Amino acid sequence: MKKIVLFILIFIILSFFIIFVVILNDNKLEIKQTSTVKFFPFDKKFKINYIEGKQLIEEIKSKKGFYLKSKTVSGVVKFNIEAENQIKFCEIKIAENYTDSDGDGFPDVVELTNEDRDNFANWFVSIAESQFYGISSNWEAINQSCSGLVVFACKEALKKHNNQWFAKYSFIVTKNIDDVKKYNYPDVPLLKENIFRVKKGSFNINDVSSCFANTANVNNLLNFNFTFIGKNKIDFKKGDVLFYNVSNNQDSPYHSMIYTGESDYLIYHTGNLSSTNIGEVRKVKFDDLSKHPDSFWHPVSDNKSFLGAYRWNFLN
Repeated sequence: MKKIVLFILIFIILSFFIIFVVILNDNKLEIKQTSTVKFFPFDKKFKINYIEGKQLIEEIKSKKGFYLKSKTVSGVVKFNIEAENQIKFCEIKIAENYTDSDGDGFPDVVELTNEDRDNFANWFVSIAESQFYGISSNWEAINQSCSGLVVFACKEALKKHNNQWFAKYSFIVTKNIDDVKKYNYPDVPLLKENIFRVKKGSFNINDVSSCFANTANVNNLLNFNFTFIGKNKIDFKKGDVLFYNVSNNQDSPYHSMIYTGESDYLIYHTGNLSSTNIGEVRKVKFDDLSKHPDSFWHPVSDNKSFLGAYRWNFLN
């Protein structure tokens, strides 16, 4: 037993030593976007001096070393490390990351995690609900439809929300929301402004121009941009989108509504009400919709027309 413990300790010590030697001897490294490099072990007295590209990297210090985590922008980071009376120059090339580890059609580099998921969902719902009170000048009439509301609120939620942005809104339901930190539309990694998938398949950088667009109809939203969550309300989260099968409309066989979460509302655009009326944004309580005179609209599991709640692929 003592030999096993001793072997494990030696292995751990050697592992740290190997990482240290590799980093300091091979001072030119290449990593992918949103990857992390370990610099271990160092004593407490070390200093990092950036020469170029500091904005591309996030520095995470620990007790005996540090991590450098690349952000979503490719480029080169140059710096030197002062430690143990030595100065070592290092260069890290941050290469674009095309990995789609979950095969959902979106590269990992655009997937949102942790607080960014909540930030997006909060902005997405706030922007969509605000259109019920006053249409933003950012949302052109030609794009106003049930899918148009989802697309519009998604793009706007991913933007930076500064004074210039707020000037185009007559009313915002909630303002004190942190912006998404990982990236901001239209500067989305790899995809830029074309963030909506319009064809089936896992992500391939060679297919970006043909598989992604800056908008999507309700068919493409449902089939290529969302993942099914369920038909029971207990599984729904703020920012999920409910879809219905409108079988009598072959051109647009689906209808979408945005779930607001704790306030328990659904926000949606009616679509065209007539040849001269482009429709309007409506807001209805979830429970009230469950009692609608037409059972077609009941958001319940035994309603075949109700397809269920879906979540954005880049959040799921």
